Amino acid sequence: MRVMLDSFSGAVADLPKHFKSDHMAGLRGLHRSTMVSTWDMGESSALQDSVRHLIDEKLIVDDQSVGYPWHCYRLTKKGRQAAGNEAVNDPR
Repeated sequence: MRVMLDSFSGAVADLPKHFKSDHMAGLRGLHRSTMVSTWDMGESSALQDSVRHLIDEKLIVDDQSVGYPWHCYRLTKKGRQAAGNEAVNDPR
């Protein structure tokens, strides 16, 4: 018998609760894994606020090409610099 497990949580959702409102921790989490599930966004207003802040500061962009149940947020050049990493994640 083969058992397969799937997770709908990315690196940002795995942050301890008190870090979900830490914008820089969220930015570093999104650098590791750009995907955030709809359920994680719905369960944490702090996570929603942090993502909104990062978008407003032009540190991330919402990649709307990804379908349900995912949200994909890509770091901008400014976001990569703020996260302390120049690795190419998004050319914008």
